[in-house]
Formats: sequence, structure tokens, C-alpha cells
Amino acid sequence: MAALRLFAGRRERAGDVAGAEDILSRLPRAGDVGALVRLAAPRERAGDGDAADAYYQRAARAGNTMTALCRAEERRRSGDREGAERLYRRLAETGDERALAHLVDAHMEAGDHAEAETLVREAPREAAPPP
Repeated sequence: MAALRLFAGRRERAGDVAGAEDILSRLPRAGDVGALVRLAAPRERAGDGDAADAYYQRAARAGNTMTALCRAEERRRSGDREGAERLYRRLAETGDERALAHLVDAHMEAGDHAEAETLVREAPREAAPPP
């Protein structure tokens, strides 16, 4: 796997983003969950938040939530409230309690107390513990 990651990095640096993505897309099936996060990055840079979020959600389902949580927080701090909320929601759907807490906090900070209360009320009683 290390050789494939290295080769993907070389492809990306050479400007062959599609080639790098093709290589990286093989790695999750081989157990490299970090490749999903690496696949999200070029989508994020290209402004395709939905595609990036899908990769982050897949990584979260496989146990890697920290990168996605950090990315959602970066979005929130930069003023992209909608993008942050979308990613927090996708992560919360995987059972991540931290994502749900961030989502509730974001609504409280925005003054949307009713939505924050709804999120808490509708949260699963037994959310998955953080990895």
C-alpha cells in the first residue's frame, strides 16, 4: 500500500489528479482508510463539497472521523456555515457524538435554539462511541 500511496502522490504532483484519484480509490478496499481522506482533499479544493463530504463520511464509517471533524470546524470558522453543517450532519449519521455536539453548538451560536433542541431530542439514545 505504501508504494501505491507514494505513486499516487507523484501523480498528483505531476498534475495528473485523475490518475492519483484512480490509484487512491483502490486503497480503501485494501484497508487504507486514510486514502478516503486524501480523495476528499482535491474535491474540497475544487469546491465540490458534496463529493468531499461523501469521502469524509465513508472514512468516518470506517473509523476515521477526526480529519472530517477538523475540516467541518475549518469550514465553520471560515464562515461556510452551510458546508460545515452538511459535513457535521453526515458524520452524525455515522453515529459520531462529537459531530452531533458540534452541530448542536453551531445552531446555538447562530441563535437557532429550536433546531438545536430538535437535534438533541432526535439523537439516537445510544450513539456510537468515538474511535
